Amino acid sequence: MKKRLKFGVILAAIVFAFSALAGCGKATEISTYQGENKDTLTGNSLYDKELFYRNDFFDESADPFVLDDTARSGYYYMYRTGNRLYALRSKNLTDWEPIGNTLSIKNGVLTDKAYTVSNEIANTAIWASEVIFDADEEKYYAFFSATPRLTEAEKKQFEMYNLLVAVSDSPEGPFELVSFRDEAAVEGGYYHDYNVTAGKTEVTENSTELLDSNGEVYAYPQKYAEYCYIDPQAGRYYYEQNEGIGVGGNRLNDTLRANGFAQGIDPSPFVAPNGDKYLYWVVDLADGYANRVYGVKMKTDENGKSSWLNPDFSTMKLLTIHGYYTIEDFLKANHPAEGEEAAVVDRVDYEYAASVCNEGPCMVEHNGKYYLTYSANGWGQSSYCVVQAVSDSPIGPFRKLTQAENAVIISSDGGASTKTAGPGHHCFMTVGSKNYIGYHKHRDYTNMGARGYSIDEIKWITITDKDGNPLDVMYANGPTISVQPQIYGEYANVAEGLTANVKKGKLVDGSSVSSLTDGLLSMNTIINAAFNDKYIKETEIKQTTTFEFDLGGMKELRAVMIYNSKDPNRAFFECSAEFVGVDENGKEQTYAISKIAFDTDEYANMVEVDGVKRLTSIVHGASAYAEFAAINAKKVRITVSVPSGQTSVGISEIRILGK
Repeated sequence: MKKRLKFGVILAAIVFAFSALAGCGKATEISTYQGENKDTLTGNSLYDKELFYRNDFFDESADPFVLDDTARSGYYYMYRTGNRLYALRSKNLTDWEPIGNTLSIKNGVLTDKAYTVSNEIANTAIWASEVIFDADEEKYYAFFSATPRLTEAEKKQFEMYNLLVAVSDSPEGPFELVSFRDEAAVEGGYYHDYNVTAGKTEVTENSTELLDSNGEVYAYPQKYAEYCYIDPQAGRYYYEQNEGIGVGGNRLNDTLRANGFAQGIDPSPFVAPNGDKYLYWVVDLADGYANRVYGVKMKTDENGKSSWLNPDFSTMKLLTIHGYYTIEDFLKANHPAEGEEAAVVDRVDYEYAASVCNEGPCMVEHNGKYYLTYSANGWGQSSYCVVQAVSDSPIGPFRKLTQAENAVIISSDGGASTKTAGPGHHCFMTVGSKNYIGYHKHRDYTNMGARGYSIDEIKWITITDKDGNPLDVMYANGPTISVQPQIYGEYANVAEGLTANVKKGKLVDGSSVSSLTDGLLSMNTIINAAFNDKYIKETEIKQTTTFEFDLGGMKELRAVMIYNSKDPNRAFFECSAEFVGVDENGKEQTYAISKIAFDTDEYANMVEVDGVKRLTSIVHGASAYAEFAAINAKKVRITVSVPSGQTSVGISEIRILGK
């Protein structure tokens, strides 16, 4: 309430000043708000939520997944890691209200039977839940991993994460766990038909894979096994087959088969354009190496229908492994064919040996290609990041992209801010023609435990891949901690795609005005530096320059945003704006903002050298911006000054917020 009151006073002042000055001359100076008022607790600038959003740390929201349920309920729902299947909801993707636990709750009261089951089977640490709506069944399926309530003796054997699934009629629950020994619950799915009595599996003619190294039969706690999404028997067999070592061969890691459980974390459902259903997840090994992403396709019946409860294990594939560009490379290096030497292969240079991790998978289809995105380098590291791999099939084989192909979609590496560290574990959303990535980030580099939700725009860029072929890749305008145009705002960027005219001044040779309106924010990164230099251009000027935008008719405008360079040596400190519109009598009138300052206190790091302050870095996606009372204008002129002592200035983007 305090923020809203302050900003209401500010906006009223803007409106008054604008009204008082309108029509007082050919160039009427208007009042603006430029973020000069700061929150007393955080030091961050106050901003108008009708126009902007900012990735402030608002809640503990690790591993966020956002379900677009707007077509049915009018809401987006966010699910996150926690002790319960916790949900929040939002109408605009930036302001969230808590719903609370959605697992086994009815009318706010825990149901005895359902709660008993969920509390025993999903007792602690529900990780990375994702929810999908099945239109055929009109049901919501929640996939997640959890640890059951175990005795101290059981903990020594069974403390690990397994994939679970729950179903509900509503995104707000109650979700109830599916038992795969309940024939009614899994009708159209698969039934775990092994015998779990007395804590032992039944030995059959096909059960040699169930024997441990001592020839003993693996044991399963009955209360746990029937709820495992992956059949312990079938899953374990296919894990071994996919590792390329076969049943009875040398073990990559004994914990993969500890007590026979086909464990996993981070499940992510996906529906292909043809309607086929897939599930992706990560093998979470007990020694901390969550380094393998798997995928499986659901079985399709004679009517072309499929169920989320009916995986076809014969399609199960190992899709990525930490440190290797392809599974083929991994097998060549670690499990060569009989009679062949282990091969020396290129290793992935952005996946670090100190944080062996491929986790949090998510699948995206674009123009016939499938992009498996995941997080690398460990959630507690500042190097945590979101990576993309590409394939012609949703089940692979996948190839991780190189740095020169923009392998890392979003990262804090080189981000020039202590307020963003380790962005990762993500999901994707589409709003109209725009795409967004939702992810968590750490509060700062000194607090790598607390994580909060963020959202930034994703753009598709056509590049030349390592083999010389055209390839579309994802590029993120982030991670940002600066104000950005509101996703569901009444005012949008009316300059995107327009061609600016240079009214006065001069560009650096080889630079282009197209970079002002291409929708791409330049980011200072170390990992993908060569890619950014090649594909993400800035408009560079060598002297004070004025750009004019013809809006193609009168537009109601509320704000301008001039995005600074990623290079502190090419930064600007102030600019100005003019708007060619009409006065109350219908006559052409020019309105002016003589100074729009770049907030170096909030969006830059500076050092003092010989009594002179110099920029050392600029925060990702930071702009000089000004908000004002509504103006009707047909042309906008933005003038950017080159600071004294600099040879050039880089401008990443210009956005004009209007109707």
